[in-house]
Amino acid sequence: MLLISVIVLQIAIPQIYIWLFNNYRDELNNFAYNLTGKYFFSGRQRVWTAIDETVDGYEKWGTGDVNYEKQLQTPHNEFMNIYYCWGVLVALSSYIFLFTIGKKCIYNIENSVDLIAFLGFIGMLISTMFETYIYAAQFFIFNNLLVSYLLNKDKIKKGKNENERVSECNYTNI
Repeated sequence: MLLISVIVLQIAIPQIYIWLFNNYRDELNNFAYNLTGKYFFSGRQRVWTAIDETVDGYEKWGTGDVNYEKQLQTPHNEFMNIYYCWGVLVALSSYIFLFTIGKKCIYNIENSVDLIAFLGFIGMLISTMFETYIYAAQFFIFNNLLVSYLLNKDKIKKGKNENERVSECNYTNI
């Protein structure tokens, strides 16, 4: 349930944020400023609104503008990034893929190390609600290592067991 919630939020947050900006801009900015000294709306609403406007008519396959020549900056949301560049079909396919991977990872959690690796995966999904990491190589590699570990636990265990059997062999009989 956590995995589905995080994926749905990542898709919904830009639209919710734009709606909040259009309907409660002053109230939320004043509340956040009084509480933290910072405004609630940091500019992402402008980026996400511009992306919505640019994608209009290109929803299915995206704009193909992977260098953001039509935008001033990256979308700061992984779903909006994929949606803008490659369209809703590719974006939804990528989330089905992420859900499938995440579900397999959940089934492979057996100890605290596994849980920490899975929480790293969830952390990546949460952070990509407000940033675009697909192009940050070090983050992309780290996250894929965590996921690879969880996805291949059965093979890792099998390899360990085979190595133990080999080390227990009596080589004098060979």
